[in-house]
Amino acid sequence: MITFRANSMTFKIDPEKWEYMTNRRLKDEIDEFLRWFGSNVDGMSEADAAKGWALVKQLKEQLETRGLDTAEFMHLDSAAGGGGQISFFPAHT
Repeated sequence: MITFRANSMTFKIDPEKWEYMTNRRLKDEIDEFLRWFGSNVDGMSEADAAKGWALVKQLKEQLETRGLDTAEFMHLDSAAGGGGQISFFPAHT
């Protein structure tokens, strides 16, 4: 179990359960974590933010291992590798 804390909020996630989750549940897990992480990453320590990015990469790899489409998460690769800032949220026009 991994626990993230930021902005007086906590998020718990257990990577050991991923292999037993259905594809839909695993995709929900990444969506849920990305929403929380995107809202709170600025309030995290640098070390915790790095752990979060590593977890994002692991989640994406789990989806790829199962042969699921990860196109919607491609922008995370450069962000997770320190390639610059990204927006987690769709632009409103």
